[in-house]
Amino acid sequence: MKYLIVNADDFGLTKGINQGIIKAFKKGIVSSASIMPVGKAYNDALRLIKENPEFDVGVHLCLTDEVPILPKEEISTLLDHQSNTFKSKKKFFLDYFLGKINIYEIEKELETQIKKVLDSKIDITHIDSHNYIHMLPKVLNVVIKLMKRYKIHFLRYPNEKIKYIRVSLRYLSCFILKSLCLLKRDIFYKLKLNGPDEFIGFIDSGHLSKHRLIQIIKRINNGITELVCHPAILDSETLQYKKWNYNWQEELDAFLSYEVENLINKFNIRIINFKYLYDLK
Repeated sequence: MKYLIVNADDFGLTKGINQGIIKAFKKGIVSSASIMPVGKAYNDALRLIKENPEFDVGVHLCLTDEVPILPKEEISTLLDHQSNTFKSKKKFFLDYFLGKINIYEIEKELETQIKKVLDSKIDITHIDSHNYIHMLPKVLNVVIKLMKRYKIHFLRYPNEKIKYIRVSLRYLSCFILKSLCLLKRDIFYKLKLNGPDEFIGFIDSGHLSKHRLIQIIKRINNGITELVCHPAILDSETLQYKKWNYNWQEELDAFLSYEVENLINKFNIRIINFKYLYDLK
């Protein structure tokens, strides 16, 4: 049997992203989302969750670019002190590998993010992270510790299969991410953290057109696959992130497509969410 979890990232970042995700859930094939506790539109996301109680929600942990929850005095090594936001992605990764990031500060901030979601009366079904920071070995150890503490079972294992190679920064990043996955494969399997059997979405992040989505659906294998997406309705908040070069509206259109829905039915693919995994596993 083919099972597909369609998970939308960045829920709570902006109202436009929230609207796109909920629309793709109600009228398309999105089955779950990962909420960003530090997102500007977190409260708006909470409202939408309450209006759609069957919606499956995980936590999208964040340590880059956004405004942290904890005061700056408690997490000084995580901050850009000119803006009092988290460091940029490049700066965070550089400082991590140079040993300039305090792991205890990471634990405090990430625990605060998880507790914020739990205090919002959300049943957390899974964990993933912005820019895949949870796959950094020391960060991974912290996340696993917190998952045990708060009884959260599933953690994204982004070991995406590469069907062809292109010379690009995205493919280089994918190879690095795959290397981190292989480095920590044993602990994922030992602790049974990775609910889905396969992962798709890093390579095409922000660029899942209908054509590309159809290609992906045609090659989905038996077992459980997680497909990550980033649908959104463009608004002024979302356009502040235009440097990401994401095609948010195009992704939304793809996940609302009748052609895509019909293809899923044709290939007997069952759309599920992480809650369903608890029964399967």
